[in-house]
Amino acid sequence: MTTQNHYYISKTEKRAFIIMNVLLILFLCFFIFYHITDYSFFQPDKPSCVMKMFFHLYCPGCGGSRALDCFLHGRLIQSFLFQPVIVYLAAYFLSYYIPALMRMTGLYKGKYNPRFYLYPLFGLLALIILFFVIRNLLLVYGGYDYIGECVNYWK
Repeated sequence: MTTQNHYYISKTEKRAFIIMNVLLILFLCFFIFYHITDYSFFQPDKPSCVMKMFFHLYCPGCGGSRALDCFLHGRLIQSFLFQPVIVYLAAYFLSYYIPALMRMTGLYKGKYNPRFYLYPLFGLLALIILFFVIRNLLLVYGGYDYIGECVNYWK
């Protein structure tokens, strides 16, 4: 009597994989729509954020729409400079999706460790805070503003 040693995939893993596939399909549909209509997230005629208007500093989310626009056009370095969260989230999604895909197809039989995917979320929070501080310190004390919207106030 032989026993087969096959990997058991939990219901939670299956549900997470289904959700990731739905998100990936939605992103691909949006990506196609974005390039067909030539839509732009950044609209300079719209009012800017409150922090920029009153304090002449960039908020933690400033540059996000420009970063998404650059990311969707394949300019990853420029996207990272505007807002590193967009590139970080894409890398985080792929780092979760590829191993999950390999587990679902049976190519990888390792165990799922939820802590491995939870710790990068703390890294994301640290990245947001660090980027916010460094960008505004460079603006105020160095006069460096690659976005170019607040530098006139600090000169």
